[in-house]
Amino acid sequence: RGSIALAMAVFALAMLFSLWRRVGPALHLPISVYIAAILAMGISALTLSNVWVFGGAVLFMASDGLLASEKFLLTAISPHRVWMRYAVWMLYYAAQLGITMGFLLG
Repeated sequence: RGSIALAMAVFALAMLFSLWRRVGPALHLPISVYIAAILAMGISALTLSNVWVFGGAVLFMASDGLLASEKFLLTAISPHRVWMRYAVWMLYYAAQLGITMGFLLG
């Protein structure tokens, strides 16, 4: 679990530094707080012995990472925007399903 938490933290820091370089200073604090909250959610899911909740948390982090990349990191004419928009929603709904199933099957 420690290595998974470390991977989550590395992903969060990579997103943080990538986003900070592309957004104005006014968004640095809100982005930092949001990334910290999502990282805390992911690491908290590791404390549960529930693969559904953990899987949902990982999918939620992936969805948010793609959404932030699409919104702030890609150029306006990037061809990746098309598939990323669909992927964000597919990952998001799969994450919600995983978290819900985890608590229902608990």
